[in-house]
Amino acid sequence: MLSNQLINPSKVGRPSLGNTPPAPKHVYRRKIPAPELRLDNVGHLPEISAKRGRCKQKNCPGYTQIKCSKCDSFLCLTKDKNCYARFHLYA
Repeated sequence: MLSNQLINPSKVGRPSLGNTPPAPKHVYRRKIPAPELRLDNVGHLPEISAKRGRCKQKNCPGYTQIKCSKCDSFLCLTKDKNCYARFHLYA
């Protein structure tokens, strides 16, 4: 019995990291409405939401409470940044 354990020792403890593949990285995607909806210039009104969300404008890292009533997208709208207008005017 002892000689069998020396030849095939049972694996006890945490497994080594050398044999396991790395976990896939989760990619967060910002859901943007279709260009037909967001560029139609009809009925897009800013509203203040109870929750904060990340701005959907490309390359904007900000969080805001302003949300488009038609697109249902959070967009920055301050005196320094107007992601709201850029989001609805340019593709």
